[in-house]
Amino acid sequence: MIISTGASVLVFIVRPAGRNHYSMCSISIFQSHLVKVKKMLVITTILASSLAFLYIWLGLQVIKQRRKHQVLIGTGDNSELEWTIRAHANFSEHVPIALILFACAEYNQTSAWVLAIFALMLLAGRGLHAYAFISTKRDMKLRVYGMHLTIWMIVGLASWNIGYLIYKLLMA
Repeated sequence: MIISTGASVLVFIVRPAGRNHYSMCSISIFQSHLVKVKKMLVITTILASSLAFLYIWLGLQVIKQRRKHQVLIGTGDNSELEWTIRAHANFSEHVPIALILFACAEYNQTSAWVLAIFALMLLAGRGLHAYAFISTKRDMKLRVYGMHLTIWMIVGLASWNIGYLIYKLLMA
């Protein structure tokens, strides 16, 4: 049970003390410490960090292709290198706005399950899109699915954020 007293938060933990007896102990957590933790954008941090690993992996694929085809700059008219460069570039074109929208939604205290759905859409979308570009099969269906997930995530989260803002302004 958690009881907030304004200056601090009391957490009561009930532990069995015997056959039919329970003891209660309390832990005091100062509100200033709790506020610092609460302002962290935990889900955004996890999402951004996960996407950073995918971004680095895509960058390493570009380096690998450049070395393989001995191209220092540009594509050297090599389609395999061009596909890999575009996979990396497309990722860097779409992910920043998605993360900004995501951080806004989390800062506005959007529920964790809504954030989880949008996060999974973005991760799956970017993963499918990258795989479609990097894979030797060049599965265009995966590319389309990846872009649909990414675009619908951005449109959905932008709409969610605007809707929340309007709701808060009307209720104020």
